[in-house]
Amino acid sequence: MFFISVVYILKIVVLDSEFLMTNSYNPRINSTDTSIKRGNIYDCDGNLMAYSEKEGEIYKRVYIDGENSAHVLGYVDAGKSGIEAAQNFTMQKLDNELTQRMLSVFKEDEIEGNSVKLTIDSYLQKIGSDLMRTNNGAVVVLEVKTGKVVCMVSKPGYNPQTVAEDWEMLRESENSQLLNRASQGVYTPGSTFKMITAVSAMRNLSDIYSYKYNCKGSAVFDGKVIHCFNDKAHGEVDITSAFAESCNCFFAEIGTEIGAAKLRETADSLGFNSSFEFDLPSSVSKVSIEADSKESEIVETAIGQGKTLATPLFMASLAAAAANEGIVM
Repeated sequence: MFFISVVYILKIVVLDSEFLMTNSYNPRINSTDTSIKRGNIYDCDGNLMAYSEKEGEIYKRVYIDGENSAHVLGYVDAGKSGIEAAQNFTMQKLDNELTQRMLSVFKEDEIEGNSVKLTIDSYLQKIGSDLMRTNNGAVVVLEVKTGKVVCMVSKPGYNPQTVAEDWEMLRESENSQLLNRASQGVYTPGSTFKMITAVSAMRNLSDIYSYKYNCKGSAVFDGKVIHCFNDKAHGEVDITSAFAESCNCFFAEIGTEIGAAKLRETADSLGFNSSFEFDLPSSVSKVSIEADSKESEIVETAIGQGKTLATPLFMASLAAAAANEGIVM
């Protein structure tokens, strides 16, 4: 029993500590040293995105253009979320505490926690937010060579400045405004999934580069009718032209050639059905076909439909890999 207890405590300390410290249900995350001014949050160019301002004896958090970056920055007034939660202890900690406290005696400067600099570009955040208008969804922009997330917008948004006042409305809203759709929302990926089907074909079909298919605009597979957009007949296509035309019938056909087991194997190897490390909470992207799945399920999966679900962040990372010689950063 002693050995089991030691192992479990070590697991908590070594493996689970970061998750527990930044978990929104952890009551400690809401405790703040009121004698220390919380550190600032900056974008990639050093533009201020969030800071603390003293009002009487307490510090009030101020967000600059907060609604454009609400899901990235998060909030502190009703629990914590976003970067405010993920980097909570960094912004409450002082790496140069002794120097600051000594200087404060002479200059009466405020004691300020460490600041955090993001990869986010606040200018791109505004562009992404404006392009979304009133639509629900997400925008994710990555720097392909480094994997830096330079833009992450989720709509509908909220005002991080007034979360405490708006809490009941936000909690009961059917629009799930607090959900970060970019990293937590899972959606049918549609034609973007054809990247995975194409990779699987290249890995598993020896004749894929010479393979030709005559697209008539629609085709039937095991009683399932697959349509190309507007039933457009693309005629004779190979993998290159079919990818360029986003030909559903071609990819449905090669999906059956690949088979459920190999298509699932490829998807898993590219990160589906697995969690990955990220600063903000993120959902797992899932491909559900198995070796014994029906042909109708295979063709739906091959064109990104059916039970396949993915986050915008995950699909952006796969697109970035295609632009980065196959390397996912």
